[in-house]
Amino acid sequence: VSERSARRSSEFLQLIKYISGSYDSGEGFEKLDMEISKYEASNQSGSYRRLFYLALPPSVYPSVCRMIRTYCMNPFKSRATHMLQIAVLVEFAINISAVHAASHPGWTRVIVEKPIDHYLGKELVQNLLVLRFANRFSLPLWNRDNIDNIQTVFREDFGTEGRGGYFDQYGTIRDIIQNHLLQVFCLVAMEKHVSLRPEHIRDEKVKVQSLFTFYMY
Repeated sequence: VSERSARRSSEFLQLIKYISGSYDSGEGFEKLDMEISKYEASNQSGSYRRLFYLALPPSVYPSVCRMIRTYCMNPFKSRATHMLQIAVLVEFAINISAVHAASHPGWTRVIVEKPIDHYLGKELVQNLLVLRFANRFSLPLWNRDNIDNIQTVFREDFGTEGRGGYFDQYGTIRDIIQNHLLQVFCLVAMEKHVSLRPEHIRDEKVKVQSLFTFYMY
């Protein structure tokens, strides 16, 4: 790591605060509000924008939203010009109405978005693009004339091990197949992208998905 990168990383880490707490306990949210208020007090712009990004299981959205409303919204009651937003991740194909049910009139804006798949950060997955498109041996051979079939396999060498709630509410199909394995499959099957810009890679993935044929058994 270069000295410049290390310095920029250090500067970025100085902006991060970690607050630990429970989803349904006010103590952690009080600490969160205090830390946010300290930062706002040091901000001389006079305009405060609070964005709560909930990368959480959908089942705890209502509880967390209630806690935020109770402990982290008080400064905004008398500040009509200030903005408060909440962003939620729709990661497990839940009913979208359940997300809006967790919102509250106090939110200035509720954002619903698809998350970035953390599987894309794995070194093996990142290497797929290099293996396919930066390798002069595999690039001309990686096509339907030379490949008979592709099998995307997900294996674990352990059992449920305390993840019963995860499998009861979401499970492998809603989480792993439609997110992680689909991303890996698109990287394996897509055509060469114009550049490494995210939108260009995304466009090629969309082309692959538009050709899917689903079989129901």
